[in-house]
Amino acid sequence: KEMGEAVGAARARAVQFKAELHVEREARQQREAALKEQGESVAAAQAHANLLERELRKEQQAREQSEAALKEMGEAVGAARARAVQFKAELHVEREARQQREAALKEQGESVAAAQAHANLLERELRKEQQAREQSEAALKEMGEAV
Repeated sequence: KEMGEAVGAARARAVQFKAELHVEREARQQREAALKEQGESVAAAQAHANLLERELRKEQQAREQSEAALKEMGEAVGAARARAVQFKAELHVEREARQQREAALKEQGESVAAAQAHANLLERELRKEQQAREQSEAALKEMGEAV
């Protein structure tokens, strides 16, 4: 009877142990699954972080390139403005010089016209003088012939 009780107790302990072992295995498997899932989540999060980091670097490069392009455009606009100011100044100087040339030519033209008019006047007077001299000579000749 004692042996039967001892075997029953041993069997009960064995069943108990088997049940505890089953529970322990189940808990270990759940822990492993959770750790695996966490590991996968960590790996996925790390991969996502790496992707975001690459995209951030690309964005920074694009921003730097945009800033450089804007700076170049600003410099080009500044240079174009400087050229426009230079051109405007040169144009103003050229207009001023042209106006001075035109004024000088006009003045010369007026002087030439005045000189031409004066020359014409002198020529008319010279012709009158020649006519008068010719008439005097003709009169003197006639008087000489009459004497």
